[in-house]
Amino acid sequence: MMAKIEQCMKCRKCDNFCGCEHYEKVSDTECEYYELPINNSKKSFKRLFSLEGRIGRAEMWLTYLGYCLILIILGGVAEMVDPVFGPFLFIVSVILLLWIVYAQLVKRCHDLDRPWTELLFLCIPIFNLWILFKIFFFKGIDEVNKYGTSPRKSFEEQVYKSDNECFSFRKKGESNSEDKVTEDDFAKYEELEGNHNPLLVSICAKYIDSLYGISVWEDLNLNGLLRKLPDLKLDENYVLDNYNPNPRFSWSHWQTLFLYVRLKSVEKPRDIDFGVERLESELKHRYENEPKILEAKLKELRSQMKPLPKFESPFEHITLPFTEEAVWQAYLLRQAGHKIGMWWHGCYDERIFINQKEDINGIKNFSGGDKGGLEQFKIEAKTFWSETMRPMVILDGDKAYISHYWFDYWHGLRQVKCLVSYDSHSQKITYFLIKESDAIVCYNCRVRF
Repeated sequence: MMAKIEQCMKCRKCDNFCGCEHYEKVSDTECEYYELPINNSKKSFKRLFSLEGRIGRAEMWLTYLGYCLILIILGGVAEMVDPVFGPFLFIVSVILLLWIVYAQLVKRCHDLDRPWTELLFLCIPIFNLWILFKIFFFKGIDEVNKYGTSPRKSFEEQVYKSDNECFSFRKKGESNSEDKVTEDDFAKYEELEGNHNPLLVSICAKYIDSLYGISVWEDLNLNGLLRKLPDLKLDENYVLDNYNPNPRFSWSHWQTLFLYVRLKSVEKPRDIDFGVERLESELKHRYENEPKILEAKLKELRSQMKPLPKFESPFEHITLPFTEEAVWQAYLLRQAGHKIGMWWHGCYDERIFINQKEDINGIKNFSGGDKGGLEQFKIEAKTFWSETMRPMVILDGDKAYISHYWFDYWHGLRQVKCLVSYDSHSQKITYFLIKESDAIVCYNCRVRF
């Protein structure tokens, strides 16, 4: 799975493995709550007036040289125009240019991972020469910092990183239902024998059947995911979408669904906006002996990219009643990425819901041979199965506990437990905490690629 680098939304510190003084870390293997760092890779001279972000030495030099050139031109123009209006125009222009230079100096400090306050030392003789030398000649850091990505590397290379675990950050002391859900809460419900609602099996079966017509290979309206989940009401101003490019465009690790919502008024991201790694690789291979042509082609390719819309979890804009059926429907939508887009040749993320004994018979061997002993697994799984393993939802105040079983080709039959936090005021689910057990009945397809 491609995990994004998170960023504290207050101090904008970037770190996947530690929080900061404003936020505390919440473990979640498929985190949906984060903010992407500022993209400084493709916006040269597009934020001249902004104090946010980072710029490199080249842009700083060009800004300074442009400032000097424009001053010379303005001085000449001021002499040729009206003697009253000319000086006024010159003064206004100089003030505007000074702000641009100041903004660029601030962003250059950010690139060196230093605060803007260091510019105050420019008022101190001798020491100001050292500050200017650092700004114009020192290379900035290549890592993502709290001011955004490095301008010397592609946005995708820095922000999209393979990681087995990602984290979400939330404010310390924030009074919401997320604070009430912890790993320790699982023990409370694991001993309970809840009601196995037969409607949950039916809801899941209809929902899974409806997914066969949806593919990440096609440009479909993913609002179709909600057709068999009638208790979930998505804000009419939003649409469900995939926060990944089409598999034909990208590398295979993007060939799964990463569900998010965007405003209908916001343009759907193009494939190229998610990154150009594959196209860059093809160009480097084609023009490996023609570096000038390669550089021009890469520059042209990268210039076509547009900023991605901000990632927003679907559950920030979906309302639902707090019933067993509605919570189960929300959970099924949450796990859509395990059912859609499993085109990576190992089906590593695919999960087959086993809600009743008959579902075990429906498991098919995807590898074309029974190297893993699938038929023997089915016999063992059916022997192990009991009616207490059917899906279950327990409602408890503003929390819900979900238990069910599913199958994957690399481990076998596994139990999945999920704790859900619900906000009765907004009628929204605010948090999922999902825990997957080790294999209860083992199976491994033994396919090697």
